Amino acid sequence: MRLGKLRTVQWRNIEDGEIEFADGVNVLVGGNGQGKTNVIEAVHYLALGKSHRGARDDELPRFGAEHFFVRGEGDGDAGDAFSIEAGFTPPRSKRIKVDGIAVTRLTDLAGVLACVSFGPEDAELARGAPQLRRRYLDYTLAETSRTSLKALAEYRRVLQQRGALLRGARRGEIESALRVWDDELVTKGLEVTRRRAEALLDLAPRAEQAHADLGGSEPLQLQYAVHATGKNFRAGEELARALQDTTALHDAFAARLRERRIAEIARKVCLVGPHRDDIGLVVGERDLRRFGSQGQCRTAAVALKIAQAGFIRAQRRERPVVLLDDVFAELDEKRSRCLWDVVCSEHQTILAVPRQSDLQFGAGDTVFRVDGGRLRREH
Repeated sequence: MRLGKLRTVQWRNIEDGEIEFADGVNVLVGGNGQGKTNVIEAVHYLALGKSHRGARDDELPRFGAEHFFVRGEGDGDAGDAFSIEAGFTPPRSKRIKVDGIAVTRLTDLAGVLACVSFGPEDAELARGAPQLRRRYLDYTLAETSRTSLKALAEYRRVLQQRGALLRGARRGEIESALRVWDDELVTKGLEVTRRRAEALLDLAPRAEQAHADLGGSEPLQLQYAVHATGKNFRAGEELARALQDTTALHDAFAARLRERRIAEIARKVCLVGPHRDDIGLVVGERDLRRFGSQGQCRTAAVALKIAQAGFIRAQRRERPVVLLDDVFAELDEKRSRCLWDVVCSEHQTILAVPRQSDLQFGAGDTVFRVDGGRLRREH
């Protein structure tokens, strides 16, 4: 997959115009605040329909402007062309089109432009809140399988409706009503659990190998903490065996719901299910979230992203676009070399660096100088 052109109008501080990307490595060179990350954010917006930095749509137009427009054109590895355009006009009017056809749900955008991103904040993937690792796994599924995306959406729908019941039902009616929704929550939740687990069985060896290639002093091990059962399963034979016993998983999920019934009614929130799952990252015998150093967490996070790129490529038979935001400044030479060899040399890459000298392993196919939101192609 490649993104050939990116057009922006009143997007952040980027000067209105069109950027043509090369098939290989595209380098954005410029100091802090000049607009490099804003270009990468525009690509992310086309892939996700929202800012990967958490900004609201009304925060994205250039200072003093009210609306923005972003358009991308590209093609897949098989040569099939695509176009995505997104615009926003206040107060809350977002418009997204794929190949000229309006998209009303962001789930319909998933997978059109597959991206894998690396940035300085990615160390939080290893040491941050569980929701970051769930998001990593769910994004990986959404980019590779429409049925997985549908399963996630259906579970969230049941979760929202059951949550509304907890918040609004009368005390005397809630018990019988919850029993009906419990069956739906277990059925839809186990489908999400199964799909996450199957993805992890593929991702784990990729991440563990990438971690070794990056020079991890001790082996990385991935685990799946299935909240509905209250158990951690190593991503390997142990997890595969657990998946086979669907009756045990179902019974454990239903039993935990019964155990937490009083607490759920008191707190008016769903306390059991895959919305509380986690991916455990263990190096040696140490849980990185609790005991990992900054360097260990960064190495594990980069290994997860390398695994994600490999997984998407294998599942879709198409390479995702890779976005690197000043990531080499956070890595030593050995880890930088591994990232370059495994990712940059295999995928179309858009790479932001503050100085061209920070690019240790090649000049890039195309270099853009970014200065005050203006992009000037140097070669």
